[in-house]
Amino acid sequence: MSGAACDFHAEIAAFRAWADTVPRSIRSAEWEIDYDGWPAITAAVGPFLAATARLSGADIAAVLYVLARDNECETVKDKLIGWPDHVLALARAGVHGGEIDARWQLADVLGCVIADDARVAALLETYLADPDEAVRRRARRAADRWADRRGVTRR
Repeated sequence: MSGAACDFHAEIAAFRAWADTVPRSIRSAEWEIDYDGWPAITAAVGPFLAATARLSGADIAAVLYVLARDNECETVKDKLIGWPDHVLALARAGVHGGEIDARWQLADVLGCVIADDARVAALLETYLADPDEAVRRRARRAADRWADRRGVTRR
């Protein structure tokens, strides 16, 4: 594991340890923003993505976890935009068990993937059928953006 990967996973572990101290009974919709270590997490994401050719199962689980926690600022999502292979791997995994706050961000970032690729179209279609309305809404916007960039009219 590269130094960047070790740093990223260490930051996620520190966040998880902190999160375990926050009683579920007092977690509001935005409880995650109280964590003081967000700058270190977001600083670790870019180098981790750059140093990782292919995401492992543990990598995917860690990114999906932190993506769901970063649902207010969306900094992690924004950092994913330049890494289409990582986005595709995460979006595939997110469909099968990602938290809602990760799924709507993945649907959204799929619309930014610069690829004329059947995999993107298939994933967008899957997210368009998500059981959660917020995910479907983001997927609709993302599918429209993706189609516009390709000069295609969506039905």
